[in-house]
Amino acid sequence: MRRSNDEEGCFLYFEEAIRAEILRGMENLFSAVAFAP
Repeated sequence: MRRSNDEEGCFLYFEEAIRAEILRGMENLFSAVAFAP
């Protein structure tokens, strides 16, 4: 079943947003660990 371009673009955008959120979360976690006593 072929998806429409609109759906495809929306899905790709959603995937990018999730990836950005995960990367930001990992950065925060890393800096918290790095600067922990």
